[in-house]
Amino acid sequence: MEPDDRNSLWPAAGARFLRRAEAAGYVQATYGFPCSRQWLAKLAVVGGGPTFRKAGRTPIYAPRDLDEWALGRIGAPRSRPRTSSSRRALAIWERQSMANRRPNHCRLKQKRTYTVEELATQLSVHKNTVRQWYRQGLEAVDDGRPMLFRGSEVRVFLRKRRDARKQPLGAGRLYCLPCRAPREPGAGMLDYLASSSTAGSLRALCPVCERIMFRRVSLARLSEVAGDLEVQFPSAQPPLGECTIPILNRDSELERSTA
Repeated sequence: MEPDDRNSLWPAAGARFLRRAEAAGYVQATYGFPCSRQWLAKLAVVGGGPTFRKAGRTPIYAPRDLDEWALGRIGAPRSRPRTSSSRRALAIWERQSMANRRPNHCRLKQKRTYTVEELATQLSVHKNTVRQWYRQGLEAVDDGRPMLFRGSEVRVFLRKRRDARKQPLGAGRLYCLPCRAPREPGAGMLDYLASSSTAGSLRALCPVCERIMFRRVSLARLSEVAGDLEVQFPSAQPPLGECTIPILNRDSELERSTA
């Protein structure tokens, strides 16, 4: 090895390489978050830990590598302390937003490992949601603590979970938004509302909640989508200029003309 290469591997002036237990103590004393020798050993196998080298069979860490890794795990600073009321309002907002948001698996890196807290933050879900995924079949790296999950495994799990919720409509069925389920039209009747010369919407009544359902369809595929159901083509209302019903403001127009 050239002298310049050897000097590039050496820690900064006044520092020395640290063994694994010393590295864990250094991170915990310097940055304040929990770090143990066992966790660093686990990260050295599954990935996601600080850069280390080996002196024979002994792993050693440079303090600057530990600093870079620890700083990457610390989030952005907050601008002001939160009061109890603001914490309560934030918790309510987080629960509502998490309930209405589907986790985006594309935000995860395939070759990185995540803890429960990191997955919850990255996917904007609660930590208990991640633990429920684990009980539902999400595979962890091993049975150790803290639990670690590979990004590639989480992405596959979320994709399968999303595909399992899909409900194909099929012929003669429309999706009812209030019921959140495909339904057959009430009385087996469909109305075709044309929006252009080639496409339109099917309209029907939900037999469960009695709300109106719609389904976009092209005129060429109308018979295929409707199936065996009867499709009606209601006539469009005539323009106002061709309407034979008296206009409500007709008297005011006559008054203006005679004034």
